[in-house]
Amino acid sequence: MNGLPNSVTLAQVQEALSSLGIPLTHVTRVTLDHHRGVTVQLYVTDDAGRKQVHAGCPLMTELTIPYETPEVSDAAADG
Repeated sequence: MNGLPNSVTLAQVQEALSSLGIPLTHVTRVTLDHHRGVTVQLYVTDDAGRKQVHAGCPLMTELTIPYETPEVSDAAADG
C-alpha cells in the first residue's frame, strides 16, 4: 500500500510509550491490537526500580490499555 511507512524508529516507539507513562527501561514487548488496544510486557520491579527475580529468571507482567469507548449521548442512543 502506498503511503505506509516501511519502518518505525526506536525514538517513535519510545515517545509513544513515554506519552502513556510506561517506564521504557522495564518494557520487553509492545503489541498493538486494533480491537483490544495496547499490550505491554514489563519486568516486575520493586519500589527502588530493581527487577524482581524468581528461580534465576526475571518476573514479568502484562499490561493491557484498552481503547477508550466513546460515550454515546442519550439522544444519539435513542436514534
